[in-house]
Amino acid sequence: MLQLAIFNQLLQTIILLTDALVWLTETFSVLETIFVQLVSVFIKRDYLCHAFLDEMSEIKDKILSGAETLFLRYGFKSITMDDVARELGVSKKTLYQFFVDKNDLVHHCVEHHMENMSTMCSAVVKDDSLDAVSVIFKITEQMNAVIRQLNPSSMFDLKKYFKSAWDKLESERKSFIKRTMLDNLQQGKKEGLYKPELDPEITSDIYIHLMGYLTNPENHHGQPADLKTMHFELIKYHLRSICTPQGLALMNKKFK
Repeated sequence: MLQLAIFNQLLQTIILLTDALVWLTETFSVLETIFVQLVSVFIKRDYLCHAFLDEMSEIKDKILSGAETLFLRYGFKSITMDDVARELGVSKKTLYQFFVDKNDLVHHCVEHHMENMSTMCSAVVKDDSLDAVSVIFKITEQMNAVIRQLNPSSMFDLKKYFKSAWDKLESERKSFIKRTMLDNLQQGKKEGLYKPELDPEITSDIYIHLMGYLTNPENHHGQPADLKTMHFELIKYHLRSICTPQGLALMNKKFK
């Protein structure tokens, strides 16, 4: 009898364990389903979040590109937030979602402009197929494409009415030109196109001042300056002073 009681107790225990195992299996199955659903929800939410952020970034970039064009063409002073919204086909509400006021928009446009210029010029500098003189020529062509859209009075407006944005532009411009010219001078000397005795630091600083003359609105105020022609002449002046005979021959082919 004792053995039968023990056997029945063991049997009951096995049955209970079996039921518990079945319950755990079903529970894990339910938990797995819930987990999969939660992961799916989070993936979709993350996708929608990234899609939303990408869309917002595209809208902001569109506003910056359009506003920059308007400011450069018509001047920073005359263009209003209403003008920007109307010309770009966006509501003022959308405009103010990204920018506090016109001053904020101008500052962001300056940053956007410098980022684009840096990206454009860096692509030329990193092109291994170009020699040092060709790099200068290529960058000059790209800069002149920008200058063609530039109303000289826009730089005067920026310096006079948005001084902090102007100072930031000048600081970024000088820093970028310095880095670019130091690399270019080193490349040109290695290629035998630039004079070996050149001091890169001094030469790059002189170049910065030359470009500063071009970008300073006070040098053109009141006179119909052809900035594109001035830019080409300044570049040729620079190259004539640093090139070897080999470099000069290459320059004359490029700047016909």
